[in-house]
Amino acid sequence: MRTAVLFIGALVILGFFNIAIYQKEAILSQGQPLYLAISALDPRSMIQGDYMQFRYDIESEMREISSNELQKNSSAVIKGDDNNIAHFVRLYDGKPLANNEKLIHYTYHVLDMRTIHIQPDSFLFQEGLATLYKNAAFAIFQFKGAKDYLLSGLADKDLKEINPEVNEQ
Repeated sequence: MRTAVLFIGALVILGFFNIAIYQKEAILSQGQPLYLAISALDPRSMIQGDYMQFRYDIESEMREISSNELQKNSSAVIKGDDNNIAHFVRLYDGKPLANNEKLIHYTYHVLDMRTIHIQPDSFLFQEGLATLYKNAAFAIFQFKGAKDYLLSGLADKDLKEINPEVNEQ
């Protein structure tokens, strides 16, 4: 009986992981790209290896909002221009979004110098490829619907995706 319970429990856990993986793969394969302008902060970590840590320009746009309006954990409405470059529109208030508007989650830290953070704020890549990624100007997000999104890569100032397999050859 104990073995059967452990086996069923393991199947349930594996099922949840597989569903989560399937959902993420669907976002990556079926999502619409949206570019968020970034400023690089630190290209290296002693523990993790090569990576790019960045701040989003949208976070600076959001600093113009009164701190009374910002919530600790909430969403902001963004909208892509003709080149799919995202710009801050307003804080999300629960009202329906326009067709071209998307939601992006942010956290607001009052005690940490009133900083606004959009996650993820870093991109890990294979060691030795820092020279390829040093010119990154945009984070590429794949959006499926208005609020499901994943960071899928980085792009240069011309919105060309930085792809080590293509750029190495």
